[in-house]
Amino acid sequence: MDPVTICNMAMGWLGAKKISTIDVNEASSVEEELCSVQFPMAVRSTLEARAWLFATGSIDLGAPADSGDLEFPTQFTLPTTVIRPLACDDGSGEWSMRWERRGDKIVTEATDVCKLRAVSYTEDVKRWTPTFCRAVAARIAADTTGPLTEGTVSSEKMEAKYLRELAQAGVFDGQQGSSRQFRNPNSAALRR
Repeated sequence: MDPVTICNMAMGWLGAKKISTIDVNEASSVEEELCSVQFPMAVRSTLEARAWLFATGSIDLGAPADSGDLEFPTQFTLPTTVIRPLACDDGSGEWSMRWERRGDKIVTEATDVCKLRAVSYTEDVKRWTPTFCRAVAARIAADTTGPLTEGTVSSEKMEAKYLRELAQAGVFDGQQGSSRQFRNPNSAALRR
């Protein structure tokens, strides 16, 4: 899949015109302009929704600095690709270090090392799962419903579709690289 295909999935759900680019500078339609603006935020917000296996990994945060805080005296700068920090480790492998996110910084207990377990943004669409792509498309559809359908499709309906796609993608993502038993993605638990 690619960004244009993902956006066209959203346009199809809305009954809108298909697009050929998501470059805002080359947009020749309202659909292309909206998709070029909405696509990056839809990806980031869908990544933030859960700890996706394909986007979660460990990052060495590099050199520490003094935070000026007595409780969390050490700070590390977050890479701009980090969407959602999950846990910090001081090199012990226990992942039990106390920490807080403060803007673009992670502040921690005194340590010279900070490994961060985090969900990070990746532009490599080929790494995304098909169900994650569907969830991104549903997020775009929910966010562009008003301007593209003039009320013929309800934004509540598209928001509900996004939540269903997100839940289904979460189930499949949770089974990636695991020996856990398969769970039916169409079960009543996912339709809540």
